[in-house]
Amino acid sequence: MENKESAGSLRQLCDTARENGILIIASARGPEHRIYPACFSNVVGAYRHPDCAWDDLVFDAESPVAFGAHGFPRPIPGLPQEKNFQGHSFAAAHVTAHAAALMKQYPDHSLETMIRQLQNNSHSAPAG
Repeated sequence: MENKESAGSLRQLCDTARENGILIIASARGPEHRIYPACFSNVVGAYRHPDCAWDDLVFDAESPVAFGAHGFPRPIPGLPQEKNFQGHSFAAAHVTAHAAALMKQYPDHSLETMIRQLQNNSHSAPAG
């Protein structure tokens, strides 16, 4: 969503979710796109990064949408990957899988600690 009139209400909902221990991961079209809620500081934003492998994440703290990930679903036998659905929503799903694995491994850690761990498990996004 790019509607600035709704951004305040949506940000407030995201704040409430975060305060209640809910991590929201949302997709955007790219690292510089200010799509709500993906660009909010209280949300983990994700986009399809063209150079990410299946289990890879990139992170750029300077970008409004900081996490890049693989933009394809799991392979379907008999269907070439490039012919399958693909995009930013799948990248958000990959980031969600990484976050879920961390939450399972460290159930007592705070959301902030989980997000830092996601960042630490990521590569730096290439400049430019």
